[in-house]
Amino acid sequence: MFELLSDFRHVSQDPIVIYTGYTEEEVENKLGWPYIKWQGNLYVKYGRFIPDQKPHYDELLGVNLASDNQYTKYYE
Repeated sequence: MFELLSDFRHVSQDPIVIYTGYTEEEVENKLGWPYIKWQGNLYVKYGRFIPDQKPHYDELLGVNLASDNQYTKYYE
């Protein structure tokens, strides 16, 4: 992931959105995560899909997320 983001940043500073099925804590413990966040202008959607939950609007992404435990963080 780091190499992909790094290569992309060499040609563009456009925003990147990463949809994960992981919790924020699980992602923070992954090798290389500090270097990925360092790339900046990055939106990361956290949380697994849990069936039968009411969707809610995520203001950062401008979309409805399917489970109450899902949310997005922006890294500058």
